Amino acid sequence: MKTHHLIRVVASLAMLATSGLAYAEEYKASTDEKAIKMTNVASLEARVQARMEKGAFGYIRGGAEDENNLRSNTES
Repeated sequence: MKTHHLIRVVASLAMLATSGLAYAEEYKASTDEKAIKMTNVASLEARVQARMEKGAFGYIRGGAEDENNLRSNTES
């Protein structure tokens, strides 16, 4: 029983190490602390794109791996 649990833990860690989660430290949140007046999503997206590195923005805008959140957010 303990061996199976250990194998699952090691497999989970291996999957995390190879996923985008392993690179989360490379992306830093904005230090701006002001309110955002959002009029529409396209406007907000343009403002974010102007402040982010091109590669980071493309990764997130492209759906950040499996595109599930992008699809869900776009549909809502």
